[in-house]
Amino acid sequence: MNYLNNLFFSIDYELSFWILLVVFILYIFLQLVPWKKVISFLRNKFLLRKESNKEDIRKIAQELYESFDILKSLNKGATIIIKGTNSLNNYVDDPILLDAVVSSELIINIFEGENSPLHDGAVIIEENKIRFSGAYINFLSSKENLLPSFGTRHRSAIGLTEKTDAIAIILSEETGNINFAKNGNFTKISINDFEKELINLFNI
Repeated sequence: MNYLNNLFFSIDYELSFWILLVVFILYIFLQLVPWKKVISFLRNKFLLRKESNKEDIRKIAQELYESFDILKSLNKGATIIIKGTNSLNNYVDDPILLDAVVSSELIINIFEGENSPLHDGAVIIEENKIRFSGAYINFLSSKENLLPSFGTRHRSAIGLTEKTDAIAIILSEETGNINFAKNGNFTKISINDFEKELINLFNI
């Protein structure tokens, strides 16, 4: 019995010694780290990333405004989907991968040509790039408050925002009206307010 007591005491003593040693090393390490500089560095890095993201959104808003302004004057329709965090895979068919920089020239080229195989589908913007074009949304909204003039382009885009956190921008070929859709709700926007209202949707 005395042997066992001595053994347990020895193990307990050794364990306590190592715990105290680890605590001591951590204490010394924490004293040596310049935490003010570390916190300042991390804060500045976060703020720079946040400002960079804001600037990217502003640039995208400007490119989209320029493209919609021209497409509207040409009496063309367009659907732009800005992907959020939710996957779109279950609601989009046959997207064509582009992985291109967002530019008004590219968007105009996609939607202005009636002979283009891409002009009827939607453009999907993901991570500040035009990731896909010619995407067909397979879910139509059945909301009762939709306008009678809303066809497949509007109902599918609004339907997608009912199922995901994406933002949809729809330009009507028939009326020239522009609607923003988010969370299943839609708002008519004038071309003059396009950039401002789009940026507001991102809450920045």
